[in-house]
Amino acid sequence: MFEIHAPSFLGAATQIARLRQIMVGIERSTERDELLIASTVASVKAPVEILYQEASKVGAKLACLSADRLYRQLLTDPCQVTLGALSDALKDIESRFADQLTFIKLFVIPEERAILFEGADKLLTERASTNYPSIWFECEEAAKCLCLGRSTAAVFHSMRILEIAIASFAARLSIPDPVKATDRSWDNMLNAIRDKMDLEFPKTKRLPGSEGAALEGIYASLDAIKNPWRNATMHVDSIYQEEEARHILTCTALLVDKMAAVFDENGKDVTLP
Repeated sequence: MFEIHAPSFLGAATQIARLRQIMVGIERSTERDELLIASTVASVKAPVEILYQEASKVGAKLACLSADRLYRQLLTDPCQVTLGALSDALKDIESRFADQLTFIKLFVIPEERAILFEGADKLLTERASTNYPSIWFECEEAAKCLCLGRSTAAVFHSMRILEIAIASFAARLSIPDPVKATDRSWDNMLNAIRDKMDLEFPKTKRLPGSEGAALEGIYASLDAIKNPWRNATMHVDSIYQEEEARHILTCTALLVDKMAAVFDENGKDVTLP
């Protein structure tokens, strides 16, 4: 899959229309076997070159081959291209461009979703990207799935992000990775984390700005993801709606950002600027 560059698509179509207008004017006063004069060659070369450049950007390879062949013929001095040959070549380019489009499906992404297709950097902060490099791919895939209306797939990638995050949280607290346990229910994962957090950072000592308070915020983000996630992400009967998937991805990105302010994906202290 590749992205169709809309301005290039419009540019190629515009040049085809421009060349057609040029041909209409020439055909009214010239015979097919007459060689092109210098002024006509000059007027045709520029749009053919632009057409080649724009068509190549939208993957119209056959039209590009035909346009390149015509352009090389126009460069010959003196030019040996006749009006008839030019007319046939331009019709061939247009036909090939149209044929190419029959093999391409065009989908329109709503403006409010398009930002999700631009990459993980639209969802992740710089510190999250730096301290949790392993999540970059999964975050980008989750965003693209959400953008394309594949909400359940977006949740699947969000879950892979969360597994990295939970493993890092567990490493910070020096407890076994709860994600790798046989019973991976939310209750068991959260209970294991909460119990160790309460043991090492009692609630009475979680003062503002302390590590205990930071871990409490991370735990709250985990809990916020729990309800829409339910415990069945990997079950085949789980289907997520767009709002659920968006909420899960947003909360997951927020969770990683909070963690990245305290420790990296290995559970080690981070150096903040």
